[in-house]
Amino acid sequence: MYSAIQNKQTTTLIHSKEKTLSLRWIFVCAMLVRIAWIFCIRVSPMSDYLWYYERALSIAAGNGYAINGSLTGYWPAGYPFYLGALLYLTGGNILAVLFFNVALDIACLYMTYKLAKLWGLGESAATAIAIFFCFYLNHIAYDALLCSEVPFMILFLCGCTILSLRHRQSDIRLQVVSGVVFALAVLIKPIIICFPALFIFFNYEKSRRLRAVSVHYILIALFIMPLTLRNYSIYHEFIPISLNSSVNLFIGNNPYANGTYIYDEKVLSLIGNPGDELTESKRAQRYAVDYIKEHPVRALVLLPRKIYYQYITDVDGISSNLAGVPLEAGATRMFLKASRIVAQAVYVFIVALFFISLYRMIQGAGISAVLKRPPIIVILYFFIMYLPFFGAPRFHYVMMPFILMVAAAQLPKKLVANLKNIFIRRGVVLSS
Repeated sequence: MYSAIQNKQTTTLIHSKEKTLSLRWIFVCAMLVRIAWIFCIRVSPMSDYLWYYERALSIAAGNGYAINGSLTGYWPAGYPFYLGALLYLTGGNILAVLFFNVALDIACLYMTYKLAKLWGLGESAATAIAIFFCFYLNHIAYDALLCSEVPFMILFLCGCTILSLRHRQSDIRLQVVSGVVFALAVLIKPIIICFPALFIFFNYEKSRRLRAVSVHYILIALFIMPLTLRNYSIYHEFIPISLNSSVNLFIGNNPYANGTYIYDEKVLSLIGNPGDELTESKRAQRYAVDYIKEHPVRALVLLPRKIYYQYITDVDGISSNLAGVPLEAGATRMFLKASRIVAQAVYVFIVALFFISLYRMIQGAGISAVLKRPPIIVILYFFIMYLPFFGAPRFHYVMMPFILMVAAAQLPKKLVANLKNIFIRRGVVLSS
C-alpha cells in the first residue's frame, strides 16, 4: 500500500518536473527567437507606426501629444504616451523599446497559457497553444514594430484572467486591479470599452454583477476623464477619447468603400476640405451615418467584404516588416517573403481546425452553451465590434490566442506529446 502511494507520488513529481522543464524551454525559445528577429531585421517606422513614433518623440521631448507643435486628439493617446515614456527613459533608443515589446510578448504567451488552463482546456491544449505562440511568425514580426497591438494584448489578457477567477469574484481588490487594467486598455483601443460588462454578465454570479460592473466603469471613467478634459481644452467640445472612430466609420461606409482601408483624395472629397481634425471627424460621422440610412442594402453587402479583408490573411506584421526594410537588404527581404508563405499556411491550418472544433462543440453542447464559452465570447465581441468600420488583418491580432484556444481542442494528443518531449529533451540536454 505504502509502496503504491510512493510510486504515485514519484510519478506525479516526475510529470510536474517535466511540465516545468518543457514550459521553461518554450519560454526560452520564444525569447531567443524574438530577440534574434529584432536584431537581424531592422525595420524603419512606416505608415501608422511612423505616426506613433513622431507623436511619441514629441511627448518625450516635452512638447506634448502634438502634430507639428499643435496638440492633437485624433488617435487614442494611450499608446503614444506609453511609447513616449519609453523613448524618454531609453534616450530615444528604438531597439530598447523593441526589447520591451519582446518582454510583453513573452508575458502574453504566459498569460495565454494560464488563461487556457483557467478556462478548462487542459494541460495538453494549453501547452500546444504555448508552443504555437513560441514560433508564431506574424506575432513575432509585430515585436519589431512600434505598434499598439502588443501592449494592448497583454492588458487584455491580464483583464480576462482576473475576471475569470471565479473563486475571487467577491474580492473588491481584484476588481479594482481589473478595472485599472481595462481602463488602460481603453486608452489604447477604445473599442474594448463594452467588453468588461459583457464578460462579467456571462461569468459572474448574478448577485455580484452590479458591483463588479460599477467598479470597472467608475475606474474607466476616472482614467478617461483627464484625456476628455484635455480634448475639451483643445477642441472646446466633448471628445471622450479620440476623433478617429468617426473617420474609420466613414472609410467603411461611402460610395467608394470596398471593405478595406481606402482613404484617398477621391474619398476625402466626399466631405470636402475639412481644414482641421474636428471638422473632418464631424463631417465623416455625419456622412457615414447618412450613407448607412440611405443605402442600407449596400451597407449590408459590404459586410462580407469587410469580413474577407479582415480574416483572409495573417501576415500583416510580416508585410509591415517588409515595407520597412530597405530594398538593398535582399536576403532579409527574401526571408520575410518566405515567412509570409509559411505563416499563411499555418494560419489556414489553424482556421480550419477552429471551424472543425466549433462544429463539434455545437454538436456536443448546443449552440447556446457554446456561445457562453469565454473564448467564443471574446471572438464574437471583436468580430461584431469591428464590422461597422472596415476590414484589416491587424484587427484580428488580439483574437488569435482565443481562436487557437478553440482550435487546440482538435490537435492530436500524440502530436502535442511529441512536441512537449522535444522541449523536455532540449531542457535536459541544456541543463546537464
